[in-house]
Amino acid sequence: MGEKVKYPFRGWRTTVLEVPRYPNAATIIELRSGFLGYVRTTGIVDTAERYQRGNIIGFFHSGTARYVVDPEYTHVEVEASVRSGSSPARWRARFLPSGELKELTGPVSGEQADVVVYRGDPMTATLELHEKNKSCWVNQRGFDGRWTAQLLETAAPFRGSIEIPGPGLLEIESRGPWSLTPRSPS
Repeated sequence: MGEKVKYPFRGWRTTVLEVPRYPNAATIIELRSGFLGYVRTTGIVDTAERYQRGNIIGFFHSGTARYVVDPEYTHVEVEASVRSGSSPARWRARFLPSGELKELTGPVSGEQADVVVYRGDPMTATLELHEKNKSCWVNQRGFDGRWTAQLLETAAPFRGSIEIPGPGLLEIESRGPWSLTPRSPS
């Protein structure tokens, strides 16, 4: 049995968290919410010279999701929304360096939004979205967390090719189960 994950941040309302920095790694936020949860995370720049709300980093319903925090953001706002007839979702969060993520060296899979490290040459992989999960985006970021390119935007169900241009962090923003399998060179 695996080691239990510790989440130092918890809440059920809107909370702003300071983003830690890791040497030679991007910062990842991992969020967990229970059944009927709906959690949105937004980046914020809050320095002595500037305050600015940024883009939505990610949003998800119940389960666990991971997102890259753009290096520009000093803080993230975690907002639990109320679904009709229920109270705000309870959530837990932690930050981790990108070096702790799973690597794409063979097939990888996930249940929702996740981030995978790829260190190889340009290649083709097969992406499969296993159920109607509305939409999916795959983005590539540098190892520093800066956005590089959108590799795919599609609706589910889907099974098809995705071109990975080279090393970096792969953000898979999915609302349901997915798998990514490298293809063998021909």
